[in-house]
Amino acid sequence: MENVTVELKAFLERYYPISDADFDLFSKRVFLVEKAPKEKLIDEGETEDHVYFVSKGIFRKYFRKGDEEIITGFFREGDVCQSAVSYFTGLPSSFIIEAIEPTVCLGIRRHDLEFLIEVIPGLEKIFRAVLASLFVKKDLERMHQMKFSKKERFLQFCDDEPELLMRVPQKQLASYLEIAPETFCRMKQMRYKLAKGTRVQLQEN
Repeated sequence: MENVTVELKAFLERYYPISDADFDLFSKRVFLVEKAPKEKLIDEGETEDHVYFVSKGIFRKYFRKGDEEIITGFFREGDVCQSAVSYFTGLPSSFIIEAIEPTVCLGIRRHDLEFLIEVIPGLEKIFRAVLASLFVKKDLERMHQMKFSKKERFLQFCDDEPELLMRVPQKQLASYLEIAPETFCRMKQMRYKLAKGTRVQLQEN
């Protein structure tokens, strides 16, 4: 728990300084959550009432469309994680957040966070900045979906997220990138050949 809270303090101070005394007050309100692979942090139909900080592992966020699972994002070490629409509207979540590998995070309940924002100077600025960074990330992701081809998005993802390529199942990455699993596999193989100096042309469906 101590190492995890140290990571959390470092994360918060990326946005605004927080004194040891104030962080001690903050840390008394957080709790440790451990999830095994395929175990859910929040399920469809539940109401989100927490904010989580991921210390170890990866979650995937998805919704169901008939029998299909549509993945909209991943949360890994150093990320803030929640079902945001449910948290801010109070409506049941349409999203599911599920561990891909053994995952450890710290959670804080909404009413505790709102209380702490009132009593700790600077905490509101921190969470405004966190929310702003999440909105910027979401807007950039949406722009990339509309601006670039599937091939371009795949190649950019490989350059930007090599670690996720190693840790997340290909089928889930394909869903996130909106690429058929067999196309994702073919692109990955061709990219590998390109890296080895073989002259091949990436193709997409």
